[in-house]
Amino acid sequence: MWQVRGASFSGSGFLLPYFLGALSALRSVGAEAMNAERGWRFAGASGGALAAMAGACDIPVELLRETISKVNAQLAARPTRAVWALDEVVRTELELLVPDGDEVAEMMTARASIAVAFMEQVDEQGRRSRMQPHVEMVSEFESRQDVIDALAASCYLPGFSAPALTTTFRGRAAFDGGLIAFQPVPGCWRRDEVVKISPRTRT
Repeated sequence: MWQVRGASFSGSGFLLPYFLGALSALRSVGAEAMNAERGWRFAGASGGALAAMAGACDIPVELLRETISKVNAQLAARPTRAVWALDEVVRTELELLVPDGDEVAEMMTARASIAVAFMEQVDEQGRRSRMQPHVEMVSEFESRQDVIDALAASCYLPGFSAPALTTTFRGRAAFDGGLIAFQPVPGCWRRDEVVKISPRTRT
């Protein structure tokens, strides 16, 4: 019998407000409550990672809306420096949005998977080593700070979020998970078991 096991929020860019309605709809139909005991989870990449965190941690949609508005307002207030300000602004607002205490790491481990892209050196037989991008689904979190760092890494746009092309997550060069896994689905799920939510269509 077909059964939905979770929701996947895609990369969104600045269309993150689209997810507010989707999250409200999931809650209004009781999808989370019906499936929580059966392993219902949230997956997300880039802006969708913030929606996944809000779903996993039961953060009110209105609070997420306020966070998005504050990020946009801060970027608009410094138009000449906005290109390299996104990471700083996102991290500042995540400090206010993510629930206090390391219990949030337990909530995220139980109910969320965040797509983070990594750039790492690959050695090829008979060839020079080269840098290779790949994505990993982060599903275990050690602390509140680890949650914030994972979310910030998943939202890190190379060449836009800050002067550096990558940020650092757990000691590794990392960047926007949505660039590699636009609609993330953890390997333990079949694609037809997931409600896929995106403001864009991709083939």
